[in-house]
Parts: sequence; structure tokens; C-alpha cells
Amino acid sequence: MLLAGLLFAVGAVALLTGGGPAPTGTRVAGVDDPSSSLPPFVQPTPDATPTPTLEITPIPTSPFQTPTPLTTPGIETPLVTPTPITTVAPGTPTPTPTATPVRTPRPPTPTPTATPAAIDCANVTGDVQTKFLGFGNASTFGPIQRSWCIQDVTFHPFIESDPNNSATGEPGRTRLFVNTRRIASDTCEASDCNDETITIPPARKLAIAGSTLRYDFQCMDNTNTPDDECTDADQGGSVIEIHYIIVRST
Repeated sequence: MLLAGLLFAVGAVALLTGGGPAPTGTRVAGVDDPSSSLPPFVQPTPDATPTPTLEITPIPTSPFQTPTPLTTPGIETPLVTPTPITTVAPGTPTPTPTATPVRTPRPPTPTPTATPAAIDCANVTGDVQTKFLGFGNASTFGPIQRSWCIQDVTFHPFIESDPNNSATGEPGRTRLFVNTRRIASDTCEASDCNDETITIPPARKLAIAGSTLRYDFQCMDNTNTPDDECTDADQGGSVIEIHYIIVRST
């Protein structure tokens, strides 16, 4: 070991003292001194170092290894859910959807109004009552609260002196109305002017509730007197005596 180190040192000295080939390179300016015993220093030109070639060592493959496919980046394809297709048997018509009918609420059933039973005065019984209209009394009465069945009417003409005296009698015509319907009348002549009772037929007897009874008198001049009885203050007239039964069922 020691011997090898000595040999290396001797070789180095010999190289420095000129034992080897003159170095090639570029002289450095300002270091060439003729009086110097040392040779001028020359900058050695470095040799070009070759670029090492990159060696690619292949990766050993295994028969059990599955190569990984290379995924190329690109536009992602969205996932589309397939629409189910309904298969209709041949010859079967496609069913048409039926619209659900809208139920219309039924209007409320009106409450039937009770129709009053027809009044038949021929079968009405009860107490007979009396009402006076006309001369010296009211000319109208009503509306009545309940229906009446008028049985008969008596006309009492007004006479100043003896009855049936054409020289003093005051003739005229007296009528009884139920609303606008005439149900009885009497005409008094100067020579024949007495009380008159008229029985009312069943078709005219009824005076329904709410009706108004009315007296009407038409004066007639007595041509046997010098005066006109229809222009003086006392035109005469008659009193109507009405006999009726109240219908209690109304």
C-alpha cells in the first residue's frame, strides 16, 4: 500500500517537470514571462462530453396482466334512460283515455207549498153573522181576515113617505161587490120600492180572505116629483144587510 502511494507521487512530479506532451489550449494573456523558469500556463480546452443515450428498459409483461385501456379525454356522453315502449298486440285498438265527468251539484229541492183546499160554501156550517153596508153605514168593509160564505143579502131602500107611492119614492139601483165581482143587486122603482131579499147562489157565495166588500148605489130621478132627487143633498139609497158564515179552516 505504501509502495503504491510512492509510485503515484513520483509520476506526478515527472509529469509536472515536462516529461509529458506539451499541453494544448489557449494561452492566458499576461502570464508569458520570459524570465520565468516555469512554462506558461495554458488553459486546457475541455473535451466535448457526449450526451448519454437514454435507454428505455421495457417492463416485463405477464400473461396474467390485463392492459389498462387508455382513456381519451373528450365530451362526456350523458346517460340516457331508455323510454319504456308499450307493445300493443296486433289488431287491438289503442285505448282512448276517458275524461272524468265533472259532477254538477244538484239544486236543492224546493219545499212544496201547501195548496189550500178548495172551499165549498155548500158544505160550510156555522153561526150566521150580519154586516151592514150602505145608506147611513160605511160603504166598504175589508180586507176581511178570514174567508166568508155569504148566504143571502137583503136590500132596504130609503123611502121618505109611504111605500109604493110613486109621488114620494126615491128610486135607484143598489149593488154589492166583493172586490170587483158583483154578487148581488136590486133596482127600486118609484112605484115599487120595498125591501128585497136575495139568496146568493153557491158559485157567488165565497169571499176569500183579503177581500173587500163594497156598496154601490146609482140614483134614478122620480119623474113624478118636481125635484131632481139625484141633484139634491139627499139622493136616497139603500141599506145592504149581509148574512154570512166565517170559514174557520182558513
